[in-house]
Amino acid sequence: MFIEWSKLNHLSVITESGQKLGHVEGVTVDVEAHTVRHYEVKPGVTITGLLRKHFLVSPSEITSITAEQMTVKDTFTPVEAVNGKTRLVLTRPETSVEMSETK
Repeated sequence: MFIEWSKLNHLSVITESGQKLGHVEGVTVDVEAHTVRHYEVKPGVTITGLLRKHFLVSPSEITSITAEQMTVKDTFTPVEAVNGKTRLVLTRPETSVEMSETK
């Protein structure tokens, strides 16, 4: 299946158990491998008080993409982009750890 950016942009993102996370607002593409590295998700509401900013979802965390929605694993690990670096978002923002630099 193929999906055009015009349909992927603003696609709803939910977990397998039905928790609404937000909507797709961007992608990070690995230009050397010609693959999507992350999907950028804008939260529609604060997710259990943890995420107030855009976060990244790895393709390995996605269970399905349809014309109606993107579904991610209930156990997905949100990653927040901050100042050109990514950080793993744990239970509280103050416990976040820096992971790697983005290009």
